Amino acid sequence: MKKNETNRAPIVRFILDMSEERLATGRTSSHHTYKALVAALSRFGCPGSMTMDDITPDYIKRFIWFMKSEELSPNTIALYIRLFKSAYNTADEQELIHTARNPFRNIRIKTEKTDKRAIDKKSMTRLLNLDLSHSYSLSLCRDLFLFSFFARGMPFVDTVFLRTSDLKGDTITYRRRKTGRKMTVKISARLRAIIERRSPSKGYIFPILDPDSDTPLYTQYKTALRSHNLNLGRLSQMAGIDRRFTSYVARHSWATIAKNSGIPVSVISEGLGHSDEKTTNIYLDSFKDDTVDRANEIVTDLDSDEKHLFMNF
Repeated sequence: MKKNETNRAPIVRFILDMSEERLATGRTSSHHTYKALVAALSRFGCPGSMTMDDITPDYIKRFIWFMKSEELSPNTIALYIRLFKSAYNTADEQELIHTARNPFRNIRIKTEKTDKRAIDKKSMTRLLNLDLSHSYSLSLCRDLFLFSFFARGMPFVDTVFLRTSDLKGDTITYRRRKTGRKMTVKISARLRAIIERRSPSKGYIFPILDPDSDTPLYTQYKTALRSHNLNLGRLSQMAGIDRRFTSYVARHSWATIAKNSGIPVSVISEGLGHSDEKTTNIYLDSFKDDTVDRANEIVTDLDSDEKHLFMNF
């Protein structure tokens, strides 16, 4: 059957429609993940008028490199490319693609085990106890890293863009830039100490972004991320931590310590704000904020070991 070439499939609109179809059929997890893919494509600059026919292998490769530059994990990148490919194939099945070649044919993304990116409580304590009075940049780097850890593995991009208006009483409320999901984190004593130490100014919690600068905020963030990861490498050496140290180590460490503490995967996923965890989707509505807050207290209690059982809730 000859395809009707008057029908095209705009990339963003088509994937959003797939997302809404999954929501309508109760596949909430898949719905959120497709929306996260659209968010990544939008950050990449995918115009609303671009169709599936316009996709080339080079475009996909540039999208992959863009996601790497945002420091998305290899597993997240692989997931997004699988979803992108699935959307393309669906459009093809609906006879909305009019080119013979499949641009995804030779695209391969390696995944990795993420547990090796984590550090344990003892390593976290050594990092916390380093004397960094001689270096403002290293002290700030440590505060950013520990803030991420104490805030349930808050991603670096969300930490940097955190505004003073996101603080209300004893909670932080923000939306993940990756997925748009609303997150609420209880402000612990350790988080409060870091916030007060950094003296929020110009609307942001940390002195990283300058809204008065001619440099776009996203460019400022990317520059800060590169500097942050370089300084984390120095801190890991100073603390005797034998790990490749990047901003995401805080997030993976929170998840790994939580798992080792006996906290259910569903609560861990909720704490991290994951949108693609089936277990989270099943239990999501049954956990109150204080359950996740209690899990965070267990994980971030650096004076206890990781054998603490998640009980009596």
